[in-house]
Amino acid sequence: MSSTSSFLTSPVGRYAICFCRQEARVRTSWTVDNPGRRFFGCRFWKVDGGGCNFFKWLDDPIEDRSKTVILSLLKEKREFASKRGKDTSSAKFYKNALLASWVFLLHCVFSNM
Repeated sequence: MSSTSSFLTSPVGRYAICFCRQEARVRTSWTVDNPGRRFFGCRFWKVDGGGCNFFKWLDDPIEDRSKTVILSLLKEKREFASKRGKDTSSAKFYKNALLASWVFLLHCVFSNM
């Protein structure tokens, strides 16, 4: 999608104005073709179906080697998070089992008094 808007510069960095005449937000692409590549997008994109569909790349295209490294790291991160999630569920099971055993023990001790 082409745009007639260009980058503007301020003391804090570059920014762009979208077709809604609002300052565009910096977003990050996580697609296979552009992992980690930043772009400007309309601040109202995906908000109640609104926005002007403004789009302009902030970063230069990513080299193939960088894409490979980024995608590999993302895959490892997802696998680690998946394993961690499974570990968390088994930890919750053992925590609940320990709590139940303490409740049972206290019940046995105090019911004999």
